[in-house]
Amino acid sequence: MDEIEEATGTPVTIEDDGAVHCVPGSTGWGRVTGLAGHVYFYRSISSTNDRLRELAARGVPQGTIVVTEEQTAGRGRHGRGWYSPPGAGLYSSLLLRPTIGVDRVGWITLVAALALVRVAKEEGISLRIKWPNDVEYDGKKVAGILAETVLEGDRVEEVVLGTGINVSWEVEKVPEEIRMRGTALSLCAPVTPDRDRFLASYLWELWGIVGELESEKEDGAPAVASEMMAHLAYLGEHVRIETSEGEQSGICTGLTEEGYLQLDGGLRVVSGELIINVEND
Repeated sequence: MDEIEEATGTPVTIEDDGAVHCVPGSTGWGRVTGLAGHVYFYRSISSTNDRLRELAARGVPQGTIVVTEEQTAGRGRHGRGWYSPPGAGLYSSLLLRPTIGVDRVGWITLVAALALVRVAKEEGISLRIKWPNDVEYDGKKVAGILAETVLEGDRVEEVVLGTGINVSWEVEKVPEEIRMRGTALSLCAPVTPDRDRFLASYLWELWGIVGELESEKEDGAPAVASEMMAHLAYLGEHVRIETSEGEQSGICTGLTEEGYLQLDGGLRVVSGELIINVEND
């Protein structure tokens, strides 16, 4: 505990469930965000999103973060599992209570993806945003984002924003089916990024973008939309999307004002899985 306090500059307590709880304060390298900054760190936990939802029900402040070395039941969209071995990634969930309307909900995962793109760029890594909630390097997933949102009327009341980032893989230990479709930052850069600094930078960037969303008028796309489009994977390519109502396909022409995927002919895809990149008809 004394080492953690010295490194973070924050008072530390141990919770009944074993979590290391760091209360708000400055980090050792001076990265300070506008977040409340309560950090709950676990050596191992089933799911950071599940734990943060429990904490949110207890009334913890916006900006509370749950971080773990290992998830035993990490998940992505549609309940899919997320490969979360100990020490190999950044597995975190952040509590947001943004003052935005429901028309901006679709941008939450996208701005989180953009924050990751910005931080990776500082590390010399060029990432792409795969709509709706993945971040890729050369067509392979590096990070996944899961936003679980509570709405109140036409406003957003609460968002539990989970982020799983593959940071450092020992390739021979990674299951083949995972290696086929995923990669890690350590395999994309000459030097493996420091996980603590990467997380702090990610939170810094994310909080700034969320603040911009809150301050803008909600008619039209947010100001960061053009930057996001510059990093959007498969833009101008023929894609196929699997939705709950069937399959849709067409040329990816960008994003709508709500953050939905737009295909040629003005077709909007509200939610779905971009499952394949196919040749033009």
